[in-house]
Amino acid sequence: MGNHGTPEVTPHTLRHTAITWAMQGGANAWHVSGFFGVTMDTLEKYYAHHHPDYVKTAVNVANNMGKSCVSYGQVNAARHASLPPIEKRQTPP
Repeated sequence: MGNHGTPEVTPHTLRHTAITWAMQGGANAWHVSGFFGVTMDTLEKYYAHHHPDYVKTAVNVANNMGKSCVSYGQVNAARHASLPPIEKRQTPP
């Protein structure tokens, strides 16, 4: 802690904050890496989750899966509606 009970601000803290804000702002990771002198590995390991596109593809896939599950359910319901009642179906010997 610094004077008067305030947290101590170091160059490391400021650098970390600046990189985080750059990623949150949607900056190109390659540019952030070069500007701040951080390897891409470090950037991906510690900062990538701050980028707005971090889970974008996962969200898109999940949204599409939900839509396909609904259509699959509708197709299945239609198929089952056309089947005869269970008691009238023939069972194999």
